[in-house]
Amino acid sequence: MILKHSFRNVFRSPIKTALFIILLAAVTAFLCLGVNMWLSVNQSIDAANKAFKTIGVVEYRSPRDSSIDSTEGYDYSPILESNYVELFDHRWLLAGFSERLDTELFGRHRFSSHISVIEFTPVDISGDGNMIQVKINRVHHSNDFSIKEGTILSVVVSSEIESVEIGKKYLTCFIETDYEEYSVFPEARWVLPRIAEVLLGTEQSADAVMEIADEHYLDSGAGLLWAHLIQRYNNIAHTVSVHTTNDLETMLIFHQGKAVVASGRSFSQEDYREGNRVCIISATLAKINGLQPGDSLSISFSEPGFARTHAWFADYFNHLDICDESNYEVVGIYQIVGNKSRTAYDLYEDTIFIPQKSLNYQPEYPSTMDNFVSFRLTNGKVEAFLEEMEEHELPGLSFTFYDQGYSKVVGALTSMKKTALLLTGVCALVGLGIVLLFSLLFVGRQQRSIAIMYSLGTSRGKALGFLLITVLIVVFLGAGIGGVAGYSLSDRVLADVFARNTEKEAVSAAYSEVYGEDTEADFQA
Repeated sequence: MILKHSFRNVFRSPIKTALFIILLAAVTAFLCLGVNMWLSVNQSIDAANKAFKTIGVVEYRSPRDSSIDSTEGYDYSPILESNYVELFDHRWLLAGFSERLDTELFGRHRFSSHISVIEFTPVDISGDGNMIQVKINRVHHSNDFSIKEGTILSVVVSSEIESVEIGKKYLTCFIETDYEEYSVFPEARWVLPRIAEVLLGTEQSADAVMEIADEHYLDSGAGLLWAHLIQRYNNIAHTVSVHTTNDLETMLIFHQGKAVVASGRSFSQEDYREGNRVCIISATLAKINGLQPGDSLSISFSEPGFARTHAWFADYFNHLDICDESNYEVVGIYQIVGNKSRTAYDLYEDTIFIPQKSLNYQPEYPSTMDNFVSFRLTNGKVEAFLEEMEEHELPGLSFTFYDQGYSKVVGALTSMKKTALLLTGVCALVGLGIVLLFSLLFVGRQQRSIAIMYSLGTSRGKALGFLLITVLIVVFLGAGIGGVAGYSLSDRVLADVFARNTEKEAVSAAYSEVYGEDTEADFQA
């Protein structure tokens, strides 16, 4: 009976009641949007922290000479000890040798020069002695297919070379270069003046031209140095560049998705932690050598020859100084995607990756050039990290950060969260005010009806119940209509707000020097 009278009472003043219902529905709709936005933003921020990864790339330029981009023994302890650095990866560059691998194709494309070690006999000498014609008797090593036994070559003789005699046999190493500045004699080969000890990996050096005394000349004396040099050059066809890593995904080309593990799997945390002897190779290297996940490679390691300033010098495996050797299982094959222009952060396709702890050996002076030092940073802590680094003296170091668009997404979400809190608070207060206002006006208008109810013997509780039910009917009608409307519009409104805030953040970030050119991750808020 009370419920029936309450419904009748609500519609005795339909215009006023409808007005309160509309106001309450509007406020409830906005309140619903605010609450929905706040909950959605919190969930999206949690999801973004899991989906996005922020890395910092370390670059070094000598304070005295900006052309020097490599140093040895740099102290990275301030970065390692930072509260915002989750993982630090200082990759090592090693030369890896394996009879199973054929890398001659990569070697030929890397060098602008053709290096040959040959036995020859002079057949003609020019009047001034600067040019000689030689007949090739034997080819010990050459990456030039035109160098064959019996070929007659014109050779420019360095002024440091002592005279050679027609008819005698000699051993030498010479280079034919493609550079235009060396094309004074277009059909000539340049004789190297000396065999540098850095090539031999010994404390000794050998004369550039060695007279051959007998057929066993490579077994003793200076011939041993030449034997080492020949073997070193011949190792090129089976040598790869090896990068050790503690976290492959902190490497820029993998972080940006320009290189992906297309077959098999990437390294697991157990691989990194336990130093499992597993490796990841390029798709090109796998195709050339018929390798697939599950195959095994026996690899010997040495530090690169020549210098540590260029990764391709890892071709020169130093067989005189093997630092470690073991069998590695191929667990993954990576593919380089859209790598059209070469930069310091790209990869050569003969590069193999292994977990750093899988080696028993640690280089005394690991490489510190570009692409060899990076770290994983807590999302959203770039500015805090930079402020922390300003407290330390790090001469020559600079940082570039890549967060896959995290700063833009979370910036937009944070702005939405503030809007959601403001909207929810205001709508809650306004809604409460509307309910109180309606209650006061309704009670004031129902004083006569309550008096009649009392005169008919209605108890005080039933009278108050009548008023309360009437107010609740209006509240539920308004809140129900507003809730349905708010829920229906939430997705569209939130998407529009997120899009506008993201656009605003993108414009703001365009003027920032904190974040480098980045590839955004696919993330749906």
